[in-house]
Amino acid sequence: MLDRYKDFINQQISDNRDQKLLLAVSGGVDSMVMLDLSIKANLSIAVAHVNHGMRGSDSDADEILVRDICADYGIVFHSYSLNADEKSSKNFQGRARDVRYRWWNELCDVEGYSYILTAHHSTDSVETFLLNLTRGSGIRGLSSIPSVNQNILRPLSGFTKNQVLAYADLHHIGYREDNSNKESNYKRNEIRNKWIPFLRSSDPNIEKAISKSIANLTKEQALLNSLVLDIISKNSVINKIGYQLIRLDELINNYNIDMSQLLYQYLSGYGFTEDNCKKCLTAKVGSEFHSETHDLLIDRGNIILRRKNKFKSLELEVSDFGVYQIDSDTQLHVNKDFSQEGLVVNGLQFPFTVRHKRAGDSFCPSGMQGATQKLKDFLTNAKLDKWSKQNTLVVEHNSTIVAILPFRVAYGYNENSNDSKVNISIHYC
Repeated sequence: MLDRYKDFINQQISDNRDQKLLLAVSGGVDSMVMLDLSIKANLSIAVAHVNHGMRGSDSDADEILVRDICADYGIVFHSYSLNADEKSSKNFQGRARDVRYRWWNELCDVEGYSYILTAHHSTDSVETFLLNLTRGSGIRGLSSIPSVNQNILRPLSGFTKNQVLAYADLHHIGYREDNSNKESNYKRNEIRNKWIPFLRSSDPNIEKAISKSIANLTKEQALLNSLVLDIISKNSVINKIGYQLIRLDELINNYNIDMSQLLYQYLSGYGFTEDNCKKCLTAKVGSEFHSETHDLLIDRGNIILRRKNKFKSLELEVSDFGVYQIDSDTQLHVNKDFSQEGLVVNGLQFPFTVRHKRAGDSFCPSGMQGATQKLKDFLTNAKLDKWSKQNTLVVEHNSTIVAILPFRVAYGYNENSNDSKVNISIHYC
């Protein structure tokens, strides 16, 4: 089992000795076996444990077990306890899952972990297949749990539950049983405790057969993803503010297919639901939809997609040529290489300020012979969507707006000059 485990890691992470990996360890047999295998494979690991707090002292005992093992091996241990609001959700399992994945990704950002390893095995995939079958899922849902999903790795996905239990017994792996898994209050538990044993009784190879179906569906889903991505890439652009603009009208006019399904196949990768995608087709201009990580905006025959980013008003003093960080995704480049794309402002001297627009801003656009125009009217005439308007940056010098990034310089700052010429551009990571 260890050799197969190492093979999986080596296939997915060629330089795994240099990569810091975060293991999601609950204290149950699956994750404790994954932890043991990772230790024996000499991987650079840390452990993340979520205390759901739903089983009183048993939940605390789970955490103590994992913490003590980490202490014995000198492994960095992170813990998170669900708060009252997180535990009171009507859909507790779904809410807890969202909390776990969000926390794990936050740890990766802060601590520099490259991958998150979870202990899902092939029997979990069979359970998920049957669960999603009862919900009327399509190929995506029936493909079940992928062994690799962006920065999520599931190195036990090639093993059954019985193989995991056999390894734990052979190597005397300590773990804790969650007795609530034996109850059938949740649909998944009912499938685990009743459906699968019944299916095994009529066909001992049923899990293998379902796993083969899952593998076939996964291949078909990968092909479908490739075709959808090709269609979307041909009908979308990155706009001047760095957002992806999907030309919905062109998709509708050029493709005789179920458009909500096309959108769902693409946008579900950003956390949007099938219902979100259906409503996109009839929503009014300016309507917004939100997932955990991204936002959607409907704008005049287009869908605009952006990563969720809490707006923070910017006021940045630029004192010299160089690169300035606006936020985690955006940089301001100020240079004198006029062969590069950017807005060239003539007669601009350091220091100057780059800031977000304010109510009441006005300037004299080049081409209007010195006539003053409200910035609000300029942006409306430019037919910008409301997000782009909100995030518009202006260049200000001596209380005068000399440019609107990345659209227009002010009158008098567009004339060719050999003095104080600056090229300003915005770059999105």
